[in-house]
Amino acid sequence: MNNKKIFFTIALGYLIYVGSLIVDFQASDLSSLIFVLLVYFHRAGFHHLIWFGKDL
Repeated sequence: MNNKKIFFTIALGYLIYVGSLIVDFQASDLSSLIFVLLVYFHRAGFHHLIWFGKDL
């Protein structure tokens, strides 16, 4: 289960990265965004991430 959560977090970060390339965000803003998201999801115990996935 933990491996799935880690993989999903990495996949989420990768999707944000690819999306930023399309939208042409600045690299510094992107790095900060991914870092904040990763820290937030890890501290939240992935509850919000799982809830967000079910909400979709």
